[in-house]
Amino acid sequence: MIRAARVLAAASLAVSALLSASCNDGLLHAPAPAQPALVTMRPSFNTLSGGAPDAYAKTDRLFLRFRVGDDVRFEQELPFSPAGTETSVRLEVPLRQLSETMNAELELRSASRPVFRANATTTLTSGVRTPLEFTLEPVVASVNCGTGLVQLNAYGQTAQLSGVALFATGDTVRDVPLTWSVAQNLAASVSESGEATALQDGDAIATCTAQGLNATRSIRVFAVVSAVQVSPSTGTLVVGNTLPLTARLFDSRGNAILTQRPLTWSSGAATVATVSATGVVTGVVAGSARITATSGTVNGGSDVTVVVTSTAVTNAAINVTGTGATLLGTVNPRGAATQGFFEWGTDPNLTSPSVTATKSVGSGTTDVALTETLAGLTPGTTYYFRTVSSGVGGTSRGATVSFVTPRLPLVSTFGTSISQLIIASGSATPNGSATIASFRYGTSSTLATFTETVARSVGSGTSAVALAEPLTGLSPFTTYYVRAVATNLGGTALGSIVSFTTGGQPSIVTSSGVYISCFTTKLSTCANLSSSTNPNGMPTEVWFEWSTTQSFTSYSASPHQSIGGGSTAVNASYGVISPFGGQIWYRVVASNAMGTVRTNVVQASVPIG
Repeated sequence: MIRAARVLAAASLAVSALLSASCNDGLLHAPAPAQPALVTMRPSFNTLSGGAPDAYAKTDRLFLRFRVGDDVRFEQELPFSPAGTETSVRLEVPLRQLSETMNAELELRSASRPVFRANATTTLTSGVRTPLEFTLEPVVASVNCGTGLVQLNAYGQTAQLSGVALFATGDTVRDVPLTWSVAQNLAASVSESGEATALQDGDAIATCTAQGLNATRSIRVFAVVSAVQVSPSTGTLVVGNTLPLTARLFDSRGNAILTQRPLTWSSGAATVATVSATGVVTGVVAGSARITATSGTVNGGSDVTVVVTSTAVTNAAINVTGTGATLLGTVNPRGAATQGFFEWGTDPNLTSPSVTATKSVGSGTTDVALTETLAGLTPGTTYYFRTVSSGVGGTSRGATVSFVTPRLPLVSTFGTSISQLIIASGSATPNGSATIASFRYGTSSTLATFTETVARSVGSGTSAVALAEPLTGLSPFTTYYVRAVATNLGGTALGSIVSFTTGGQPSIVTSSGVYISCFTTKLSTCANLSSSTNPNGMPTEVWFEWSTTQSFTSYSASPHQSIGGGSTAVNASYGVISPFGGQIWYRVVASNAMGTVRTNVVQASVPIG
């Protein structure tokens, strides 16, 4: 400050003081009356435009004071003309000793108000001319923070405030720092260097201060709308329904304006959609409309599509089995993005239904086929389902349709009967659906692997139908397991598993043929044929085949004789008569379910003796 003042106001005040004493005896006496002193001031000043030079040029009074400590020895206000080249002033400065050190104070004034001050410490000696030099310091009389309202039009916008310190003459005191502040305020902040920042709408008072003096400057923050954003930017609603829109206002810096601003809403196609003063859109007819929100000269908008509700139609269930079905339906999006699915269950009201996966059916205006296959259903159960369409146009449900899954057939395994064949028997009840039945058999007790007989139709009635099928390809002396099986749309039903054990094919132990006397014509030949056969545990039949020629190209057979199913040999016999005489050739045949055996063809023999 002092150095700056000295540079800007490079002025010096030269003071020469000549004091004369009342006696010259060289001795100290009591203080003599004040001696006159001649003070000559020779001001010099660098001429600069404005500031200190201008203020200096306007000073008109000079005030001087000499003191020792707090004791004022001399003070006087004199006229002053800064334009003069030399000013001589005779001063009466009292000295109480031959030499005294005093503090000299100087003040240049304009209209009785201080403009510059200076002081210097000097020693005044009687009879000696003493020069004085003063460095002028500017005196700040007031502070000016600028004029007019500072207007900030966007949050975050800044403005550099400026102010000056002033002389009493109104001229600027250069290089005097100002500090800025603002009372606690939500509208704006101000840094010490005077940078004002807009925070929110409102008014603030900034204060600038220099050398204990201050002034104020008004700040107003009012964000100007630079952009309007409407949400949602696009929307779809059903005729007769409403869609609320919201508008956000932004200033030029992209900050959201949170205080109230004038806002009007309008529809570009009021026949399609109307909008209220608060931004609520109402669908009138299907179509599109641009909804606009305007604040001042700035606007934004939303593109709205008005649609009608999609339709859903439930058709039928096909490919119905005991555990599955295919559902059919159609959905018409009617111009809006739509998804379709089925609701289904055993509740006729479908209060808490199961739901199939949703499928997009587009946004067209024609019917779209919808299919879905269900699995894991329960046979013999009534199910209900309906088609559902869902999208921006709302949700529609078709009529509820029912279907019944077929019942499983009933099946029973009775067992096996063994004669010349091993026949499995059982029964199957179709339960109203076309049914086929068969037997599964094998050596696994659980029938994990099996051989299956030919499946035969047992109709679609509701009464039991007898089942009987021969089992083939069996091995001798083996335990087998068998069950009856029935299948219809309801699924496959399994009868219980029963077991049986095979024996072996029969063994012909002995055979014989002996001629005997005939009691018929002399031309006849008679023979007695006999055998011994082991059934090997299977019901067995034995018979004899005979011919009058060894070639056996043609032969006759005796009736079959049952010899049971034991495990020991059993005898059988048969008498043969050849009406035309000649020799008799024969063989023994034994048969059971495990096979048929025959002896070689031999000739009957003549009995010995």
